[in-house]
Amino acid sequence: MSATQEQASAAAALGVLLLGAWLAGRLFKTMHLPSVSGYLVLGLLVGPGALGLITKSQLQMMSLANDLAIALIALTAGGEIRWQFLRGEARLIGFVTAFQAVVVTVGVGAVMYGLIPAFGLVQGEMAPGALWRVAMLCGVIGVASSPAVVVAVIAEMRAVNAFAQRAVSVAVCKDLALVAMFTVAIAVSLDAPLSVDAVQSASHTASPVWATASTASLGGDGGVFLEVGRKIFGSIAAGGAVGLLLAWWMRALSANMPLFLVLGGFGVAIGAEALGLEPLIVGLVAGMLMENVWGRLSEALFEAIEDLSLPVFCVFFAATGAKVDLQSLWASAPATLAIVGTRAALVWGATAAGIRAAGAAGRGLWTAFVPQAGVSLALLAIIDEKLGEELDVSGLIAAMLGAVAVHEIAGPVLFRAALARSLRNENAQETAQDEGEEVVEAEAGRSATGPE
Repeated sequence: MSATQEQASAAAALGVLLLGAWLAGRLFKTMHLPSVSGYLVLGLLVGPGALGLITKSQLQMMSLANDLAIALIALTAGGEIRWQFLRGEARLIGFVTAFQAVVVTVGVGAVMYGLIPAFGLVQGEMAPGALWRVAMLCGVIGVASSPAVVVAVIAEMRAVNAFAQRAVSVAVCKDLALVAMFTVAIAVSLDAPLSVDAVQSASHTASPVWATASTASLGGDGGVFLEVGRKIFGSIAAGGAVGLLLAWWMRALSANMPLFLVLGGFGVAIGAEALGLEPLIVGLVAGMLMENVWGRLSEALFEAIEDLSLPVFCVFFAATGAKVDLQSLWASAPATLAIVGTRAALVWGATAAGIRAAGAAGRGLWTAFVPQAGVSLALLAIIDEKLGEELDVSGLIAAMLGAVAVHEIAGPVLFRAALARSLRNENAQETAQDEGEEVVEAEAGRSATGPE
């Protein structure tokens, strides 16, 4: 197939995803379920792991469209975060993020330590100490959630309340922490040979593999920490530059916003990949600056993003669903269910502990951190590539992908229910307050007129 034919095929596949996801979202909405779940299910069904209407090569050619979606979703998420709210909720956000980072990583890692040998998820004789390193890497994946899903559900319900802002803020902070955690975790995992064969091979060399790996990955000069700092702070600086560019455009021209956003989103995606930055962080920082520094200028910007949100969400979540192999999911179902149950319980417990430590209220907040999507899949692809050089980790990846798939579909449903409950409670409180004020005013009126 020629390059032109491949491009035409990818364009047709993109059209199938876009139209199919839109119809699936409408169907799910009639059943009072999140449209996001419909997009994901459609992707699962038409992807290479099920009906095969979309091939792996077509998905790879859609990567730029996927990166564009991440950039625009990140801008939207940044626009949901207000500095005044962050200052007031700093304790809650900090405690919940910290508890989840520790409790979920250790808990999921401990369970994976038992599941990997029990279900034979890794083939090949593992080196001493390798099992716990692989298990902890899986634990870090358990921390990952999906700010994109949170933003999509909030946008669909047009929810603007404290619950929604807390959900977005913690999800974003968790992703920032995840970048650092995963970079360190993958370095530690590769710090020594993972298989017995690699150990034996290293014993015949003058310079042991783990010595060179330690220098390269952990870096005696703090290389891994420099890389984490470069990625995070570089992304923040790039986000600031993008925010300034957006503000200049809105002030000087403020025209052709949809076209400018699409071109700008592609620019962020391509630039972040070339510089090794995180497009999610770049978009978040730019969105936060627009909302908090140039609030008046940002209204038209976020309105334009909202107009683009439907096709963006359709393509992003349908493509995410298409990356999951249903056949592998069924094959690893027992291990997958164990991972799902463990992670859900730990996310609930860690969130509750964080809320209690902060002395705040946040019923149902844990549901915002159940969904997993693009970030988790990207991290699993890295694990498959790095660990697959020494061990057969196909069973492990299949089980983890299955867990991500379950969280993809069930997570938005749980979060939508919790968000709807928070909106109902808020409306009930406002109604009760209004009725109370009316009673007070009536009594004051009777007191002023005196007895008849």
